Amino acid sequence: MITENVDKTAHPLAADLEAEVLWQAERLREARALIKDAPIVMAYDNGGGQKGIRKNPMFEAYAQLFNAFVRGMQALDQVLEGAAPTSEGARMKLDNLRVMVSDRLKVAK
Repeated sequence: MITENVDKTAHPLAADLEAEVLWQAERLREARALIKDAPIVMAYDNGGGQKGIRKNPMFEAYAQLFNAFVRGMQALDQVLEGAAPTSEGARMKLDNLRVMVSDRLKVAK
């Protein structure tokens, strides 16, 4: 666990934040696989004479999840600032999450 050395009395939400961030990271991986070849915009016809182009809702849902993930990472980083992981495995897990966030932010710009 990333939060293995965090004092649970000082930071009772550390493990919950970690679980949430890891869950969101997995959902992001799943979502990327689902929308890999999907168009960013799509045509619509509501049957009432309205036709046009709209944003693909899959991309909007992905963006919302990613923003929640980034907020979760920021909150987890704040908790871990005073108690960084002590084991190599925990540090690697946290670093991998940070790299993923950094890479996605670069792509989004």
